[in-house]
Amino acid sequence: MTTRLACANITTVMEDERRKQTEQKLIKSGKEEFLKKGYAKANLRDICKNAGVTTGAFYFSFENKEALLSAILAPVITDYEKMCSTFARREEDDPNTADDNERQMMEYLSEHRTEAIILMEKSAGSRYEKFRPQISQQMQAAFTSYFTKFMGSTPDAELIRIFFKTIYSMAQNRDTFIEEVFEKNIDMIFECIYNYVAIQDRN
Repeated sequence: MTTRLACANITTVMEDERRKQTEQKLIKSGKEEFLKKGYAKANLRDICKNAGVTTGAFYFSFENKEALLSAILAPVITDYEKMCSTFARREEDDPNTADDNERQMMEYLSEHRTEAIILMEKSAGSRYEKFRPQISQQMQAAFTSYFTKFMGSTPDAELIRIFFKTIYSMAQNRDTFIEEVFEKNIDMIFECIYNYVAIQDRN
């Protein structure tokens, strides 16, 4: 009886391991397919073919194409939201942490460049398609709140939009992501906003 149980446990462990390997293959293939074609045009057969698994194995691992997309994006979204919450509290306590917070966020987005592009540019047709305008509004509101609180004036909304767009573009281009360059660009953007607000105050 003990031997049977031991064998059953070993079999279960092996099956779980195979299932995890299959899921990872599908996730890797799914990332490539979604990045190349976008969610709406991504083909499950191609995803399975490139992963080296059958469509039956796919449905054993994921309910549908959107479930696969969720497996790819959900962990990144969760991490991102936690980081935003943590950085917001840090910055409220100490405004001097702003640059470091932005740097950490950029590094995270750079490390997860593929997921970020899929989420922001390739998720049309899925439940994630509204995420980009939502996060854009949240970040722009956070930037506006920061500058308003610590400068006493509200910067131009278009300037904040450009600020966010610039940071997002920098995060997308991982090949040119260099810490020194990033620091100079962030400093330059902040200086532009500071100068703009100062000019508005004088007028």
